[in-house]
Amino acid sequence: EDLRKAFDLAHEDADFFATQLRREPVMRIAAGSRDYYSVGSRLKEETGEDDLKGKLKRRSTHGKLSHGQLEEAISVAATSDVIGYLQGEGLIIDMDGEYLVRSALDEFAEKLGDDLGDDVARSFDDAGNVMPTGEYSSLIESEIEVRSNVLAHVRSSGADIGKRDVIEAVQSEYNDDAADPHIDVLDARSLAVAVEPFEQMVEARAEDLTRPLLQDLTAATADSLKQELRESIDDLHLTTSDAGNAYARTQVRERGEELIDERF
Repeated sequence: EDLRKAFDLAHEDADFFATQLRREPVMRIAAGSRDYYSVGSRLKEETGEDDLKGKLKRRSTHGKLSHGQLEEAISVAATSDVIGYLQGEGLIIDMDGEYLVRSALDEFAEKLGDDLGDDVARSFDDAGNVMPTGEYSSLIESEIEVRSNVLAHVRSSGADIGKRDVIEAVQSEYNDDAADPHIDVLDARSLAVAVEPFEQMVEARAEDLTRPLLQDLTAATADSLKQELRESIDDLHLTTSDAGNAYARTQVRERGEELIDERF
């Protein structure tokens, strides 16, 4: 009964709580005028309430909590001891007055991806709409750092996620066909492609190169025209990287050959 009153437990939860105390010690964390006690998440789960992870995620906005939102979620003052405990448990990452909720990383990445979209699209346009995957990762990293200090805090937090996890979470926002921009990562070629503008460029180049070849077909064969097409493609510079240029040339050649075959 003393335990039930001290921890403000419902009668039906007291026996379960006492059992848990026998299995592992209670942790007391100073929190201003109140104390915060932790015996893990199993009691919350047993009573059907949100566990702490669920509360933090539900209270977050785009994957982050303000200091006030954090205190509302945990119902105690968010002192440095409390914040240190929550971070040590892998629940939050302290970002100087606001907090990334570990379980809401996808929501955080979704907002960041939306914020970065226009600049990422412009960078791909400048590169010829295809770039090496390493360059793509560096682009995302630099764009994140312009807008957020999350990468620096992830590195220093000791959390179970790293800088790479955040970058990949943002990149994943561009994988969907409906994403803007839609970036397709070609793992076998170590290239990232801005799909729609790249396909438009390939189509336009293939049409430009085959149009004069197809004007007079009286003495031509498909094979002879394809050979001329290949020779004209060898001099093309379509992207800013060698690997990207080789891939773009291949795509233009294949599309050009399709256009030639359509006339024979």
